[in-house]
Amino acid sequence: MLNSAQRARARCLREGGVAPRNPSVSDADILGGTPLVLGTDCSGVDAPMWALRCLWPRQPCVHAFASDNWIVAEQVVRANSSCGRFFTDMLARSPEQIPPHNLYVCGFPCQPFSTLHNGTKLFAEAKAKPFRAVLSVLTRSRPQVAVLENVPGIVRARSQLERALRRIGGYCITMLRLDPRLFGEPVCRPRVYIVCVRLDVLVCSSRGAVDTMVSEILQSIKKPVTCTAADRLLPHTHPLVRKRLVNTRRTGQSTKGATATSRPPKWKTDHHAFRKRFPAARAGGVPPVRLLTGAREQEAWQLLCSVRPSLQAADVSQSIYRLPCRDSGCLPTITPKGAIVVRSLGRAMLGIEKLLIHAVPVHRLVIPPSVNETALHRLGGQTMHVHCVAAAILVGCALVDWRSPAARSGVSPPSVGVAWPVSWLGAWPEQSNSNPCQSNGDNKPRAKSRHIRATPRQPSALGVSSAGAPRPRPQRQVAAAPLKRPAVDVATKDLRALFG
Repeated sequence: MLNSAQRARARCLREGGVAPRNPSVSDADILGGTPLVLGTDCSGVDAPMWALRCLWPRQPCVHAFASDNWIVAEQVVRANSSCGRFFTDMLARSPEQIPPHNLYVCGFPCQPFSTLHNGTKLFAEAKAKPFRAVLSVLTRSRPQVAVLENVPGIVRARSQLERALRRIGGYCITMLRLDPRLFGEPVCRPRVYIVCVRLDVLVCSSRGAVDTMVSEILQSIKKPVTCTAADRLLPHTHPLVRKRLVNTRRTGQSTKGATATSRPPKWKTDHHAFRKRFPAARAGGVPPVRLLTGAREQEAWQLLCSVRPSLQAADVSQSIYRLPCRDSGCLPTITPKGAIVVRSLGRAMLGIEKLLIHAVPVHRLVIPPSVNETALHRLGGQTMHVHCVAAAILVGCALVDWRSPAARSGVSPPSVGVAWPVSWLGAWPEQSNSNPCQSNGDNKPRAKSRHIRATPRQPSALGVSSAGAPRPRPQRQVAAAPLKRPAVDVATKDLRALFG
């Protein structure tokens, strides 16, 4: 990945597609010997640190600070990194407590922006408050490169997000749509990576030149998926798998569910409606899945296998109406509580495998004795994919002239003018493998979603695009009945109060 990106960067500078500010930066070396000083928030398993170790294994990297409000994450970070300072609450610290750094990475909480969160208030949600601390770091510390990560649903608050970042001033902001499948990894995890580079250290002299270089770098490191998820997971002979198979109760021993005199659980009604919708659906016919103790999960997997013979993997932790499925050999998006079943293995994934599928080098990962299986599932479901965050860091570092005095200085300069217009680059792979209920409909109608459009209409006072040009008004007829105020308008008002 690094060598391809270095060649693409050098080619852009050499061929004149990018106008360098310093002619000496046209070589292939990206960092130019400058040591990276990393700061992370919402650290989790600390995927950015593992990404740097993979990108520049011989380059010295200082881990200045990290933060997480979960004690398990703190234990994992301290066991695997010589972190200078660890903050248990990123909202309670003062700007003076943050050590100097030139690379900042944060995957701020995604619950307010998830498409599964109906009726969300977006940035007005309580769980969106860490974003305020992120803006404070960029405003006060002003690192040379910053990488922020969140779910695709954040495009519902696109205008508020861009406005809040551009008001910091002095940064070139690029939004990247990245997914592990773009880099040959067999797992679906589409994310938005926000790459911010300070204008005074930027190697390019225009917005178009930045987009050209970023596109060249992303194209140079892309590769097709040539393996399946089973190739990335542990074999049955591995001691961790054998230990879990021995300790897990066999199918049919689960005591979960209602008593004989109570009403049948809701999932049985849903499964009955699924059978009526798909006559071929039946329980049985496939071997029971190991490491699954719930009757609902077992039956949901059997019903799906009966109507989709080509099914390879599915997350059976959700309702049968919204259960993610994959036929291509890739895995659906990993969640902390997800029960991912891989058909070729005949079992559900372990917690350590959720980290492994996200390219965390578990053979080098030091796991404290206090971290149990449930904690590993949560760590694996919340982490960034190491290849994706490495690609975002690589793009950010490639845009910096590391030989300039401003890039080598640890002093935080004031804001340099206003930020450039924001660009959105990259595209997520097609989501072709979905639940049959989601594509063909089902007996039970799903509740109407209150999700907000990707490009919501804004009030006239906010009708300005990121580039400053007036936003065209949509040509559509408005119904005579009064419309409810969109949640995005409420979020805009609260965002003004929150960020000034």
